[in-house]
Amino acid sequence: MERLYDRIRSLSKPIIAALNGLAAGSAFQVALLCDFRIGHPGVTMGQPEINSGIASTTGPWIMREIIGLARTIDLTLTGRMMDAEECCRIGVINRLVPEERVMAEAMALAEELAAKPPGAMRLDRQRFCEMTEAGFRDALAAGVRIQREAYGSGEPARMMEQFLAKRASAKAS
Repeated sequence: MERLYDRIRSLSKPIIAALNGLAAGSAFQVALLCDFRIGHPGVTMGQPEINSGIASTTGPWIMREIIGLARTIDLTLTGRMMDAEECCRIGVINRLVPEERVMAEAMALAEELAAKPPGAMRLDRQRFCEMTEAGFRDALAAGVRIQREAYGSGEPARMMEQFLAKRASAKAS
């Protein structure tokens, strides 16, 4: 994930996420790393890791940068998912359009951004990366430390076993 997140952050061109459906956990984080997020009313987003016994480390850092600490604590500790309206209201989704318009809207924005001076665009993106680099590196180091402890406790494995057992019994019914 570090290489992927690093690559997204260091690109010289803006990144637009055309959202369609569910973006949870790492998918939510990748969407937040994009410069723009276009979605439709059926989009659902969130950070549900706690529900599976997984500690969330990099996600809260990315979330705090976009939505602030109070909302980050809410989503991380409850594991609740947000509907598209809430995402748009708090700035997670930049543009909410009908489902059939998501890709067209993303492409129109891409064309608009492509017409901007490339040097200024590169320098602006570079500066955004520089402004957040120390926090990003700290989140990655904390992720290694915290995930090691979380998985060492066995809690995520127990939660997965419970999930699979419930799923098996539901299929048997």
